[in-house]
Amino acid sequence: MKKGASRALLKLLSKKTGKARRKAAEKKFSVLSSPARKAMFEFLCAHPCAGASRVARGAGVSIPTAQWHLAKMARAGYIISRKEKSLVFFYAPNLLFDDDAGMFMFFSKRERAAVYIGICRLEGSTAGELASAMKIPQAAARAAIAGLSRLGLVSEIRDGRSKRYYPTALLEERSRQARKNWKAMQNWLVRKLAEERLSPKVVRSAPGETVIELRAGARVVEVKMVTDPYSADMLERSITQQ
Repeated sequence: MKKGASRALLKLLSKKTGKARRKAAEKKFSVLSSPARKAMFEFLCAHPCAGASRVARGAGVSIPTAQWHLAKMARAGYIISRKEKSLVFFYAPNLLFDDDAGMFMFFSKRERAAVYIGICRLEGSTAGELASAMKIPQAAARAAIAGLSRLGLVSEIRDGRSKRYYPTALLEERSRQARKNWKAMQNWLVRKLAEERLSPKVVRSAPGETVIELRAGARVVEVKMVTDPYSADMLERSITQQ
């Protein structure tokens, strides 16, 4: 084969190889580059242990669409699924401490989270006073308080024949821990994306939130990740978005 023809063939093969690599990169890149999956991942970082219907509302898609994307993300290792009775909840790895998934599963019901916020705002209230202030049945307030007590989130003090409720320091302590250990979540995602040869770049890094930029050719995607879902602000936002 002549040298000119050989060079032309090598050039053609190089172009084809380059195209194949770009296509392979874009195929891998598709897990978080999909607008729907990116929105779901970001939502679950801010609101861990949400079910498929709540994730669907947060991402603006139908429930079947959310279920399909969530299954794909779980297979890829971007989220964890956990089943409790007939319900399935989802959250991001390295985001929660110990067995705090149970706490956020409890908060996945709007009324329960609202009762906790009510106790924080109206410290020392009785169940009846909370129910009246929140305009909910006393039975619902008492059921939420019982669950919060089991989780160690509220304490009670007897006042004559009444019980008055106060928030414990548990959630505040967890928030402080999350803000100290936020880099663990950031580093996990950076490593995971790097393993897939996506060249992630941290463009904003601070306690509470991280932004990572992904590039594949001309395509650029920014992933915003809440690293402190324990904060009172995030819990209040969680109530308004349910």
